[in-house]
Amino acid sequence: MARGSDNQVRAFYNVCRHRGSEILGREGNYKILRCPYRAWTYKLDGSLAGVPDIDDFPELYREDFPLYPVKLEGWRGFLCINLDPKSPPLAGHLGNFEEKFGKYRLEELSVAHDVGDRVVDANWKTIFDNNNECYHCGPVHPETLGPYYREVVPSSESEIQGSYTWLRMQDYGTKRKSAGNNKFDRVRDRDRSLGDRLGLSEEEAEGFQLPTVFPTAALAFTPTWANGLYIIPEGPRRTRLVNRTYYRQDEDSGYIDEMNESMRLVYGQDVAVLEAQQRGLDCEVFTGGRFSLMGEGGIQQFHKLYLAALANGAIQ
Repeated sequence: MARGSDNQVRAFYNVCRHRGSEILGREGNYKILRCPYRAWTYKLDGSLAGVPDIDDFPELYREDFPLYPVKLEGWRGFLCINLDPKSPPLAGHLGNFEEKFGKYRLEELSVAHDVGDRVVDANWKTIFDNNNECYHCGPVHPETLGPYYREVVPSSESEIQGSYTWLRMQDYGTKRKSAGNNKFDRVRDRDRSLGDRLGLSEEEAEGFQLPTVFPTAALAFTPTWANGLYIIPEGPRRTRLVNRTYYRQDEDSGYIDEMNESMRLVYGQDVAVLEAQQRGLDCEVFTGGRFSLMGEGGIQQFHKLYLAALANGAIQ
């Protein structure tokens, strides 16, 4: 992905049109994209800018050899790519996602903090399962989400129109159990005033919204910050995770530091149990278990999305 001189972001395959070499090996600030193999160069809008010894290429016209484009669309500051040029528009995939979550004005978040990039020895679907329930939060996240695990519930399927699932922390403001001793309690109070400015309900202002967008992102929305966990399969038992938290420009550094500390704690705890689960799943005696009606209903919503994608060939 590259932002051109016209300020528009575009996406391309990282493949030179000369002989197929990879062009870039890392992200950075580039004025021109230069292939390391034979130095064909491209502008940030993907057009072919230069070819060494171009006179030796009869009838080579630069306009015929731009970088291969990739479909890219945006939602509230997030950039989404789709390798299928015939895929439906992003809005159709998201359905009523904008109606439910656009009110958080995520495009106003401009400060990004790195929670951590990790390669996890677990299948990508187990990570989605983990993010679609809080039944595990008591034993795994006692310092943060644990006291509220019964308040984190899946939304009714009738509320969801699109390829996403949705957990929410209900009645968080009136059911606090730890009287300020919980890590999340100490950073949640400031959300109320901003929630009023955004026109959020009390539940929306004081709780968490935890949607996952099939098949690559687990998200968390609050009035003051948002978190994105990007899930990238690299094999049947290997998944790359990219985790970022986003804040408003005027947020104070103490709040950000404490929130980041909590996010890293939760993240590390999840990675440990996911790898332990994968080792258990690899044992041939396990053939399936039982799900809790209260705590694990979101997993069923995710499985329905997965099975539908499998049936229509979107996933193999």
